[in-house]
Amino acid sequence: MRQAAGRDGRAGPIQSLLVRAGGQAARRVGAEHLDGLHFSTVWRRDAAEGGAGRDVFIAGGQAFAVSDPLSAALLDRLEGAFPGTCALGELVDGMASGGGAAGGPAEEGIREALFRLVAGGQVEVSSVPLRTGRASDMRPEVWPLARCEAGAGQPWLSSLRHGPESLEPGLAGIVALLDGTLDRAALAARVRAGVEDETITLGGSDLSEQKGGQARSEAVDGIVDRLLLWLERGALLQPGG
Repeated sequence: MRQAAGRDGRAGPIQSLLVRAGGQAARRVGAEHLDGLHFSTVWRRDAAEGGAGRDVFIAGGQAFAVSDPLSAALLDRLEGAFPGTCALGELVDGMASGGGAAGGPAEEGIREALFRLVAGGQVEVSSVPLRTGRASDMRPEVWPLARCEAGAGQPWLSSLRHGPESLEPGLAGIVALLDGTLDRAALAARVRAGVEDETITLGGSDLSEQKGGQARSEAVDGIVDRLLLWLERGALLQPGG
């Protein structure tokens, strides 16, 4: 199975099958082929929309409505794991509690709903699992390649999802500190010190209006928190921090 552009401009699944000249391609991809694969989604629930038996999800400035509660629950669970992936078994174990034995109606329903989302391009497929770090990790760590790119002054970083993520000017100095050796308190202190002695320049962030040390410290902490969330969403943090 390979990927092609889906409804939201992202990858969606199509099938490539080699056949002998004059032969007929009869094989079809179905829900029974989901075993051993790993799934993720960029679609997020829009809490401000929905109702009347439908849920609305958004991604890339687009929206689509889901009327099937099981499909909506799958998207919620996958989005909660994003940018990491979930295997079919993980989804079944997490969603089918009390829903019957393995292979029974609960698993079959989850499998069919997941396949519809894959076929529609709302869920992406990978042949290998992806585990990433979180902004809330005690010692957040940017994976080594991205740290190297930031140190070299590259304006974008390579993510663990093998895509580019644009880095805001001035934030490379903070990225360089995220090597997994600093806890949150030590990281914040290092950044505040770097801003004060100008070894770290937060481009696009004017702190001159912040009067008093406490206000400046809180402003810098807020910038660090937002950066960590961006790094998490961009699949730039590696697990284990």
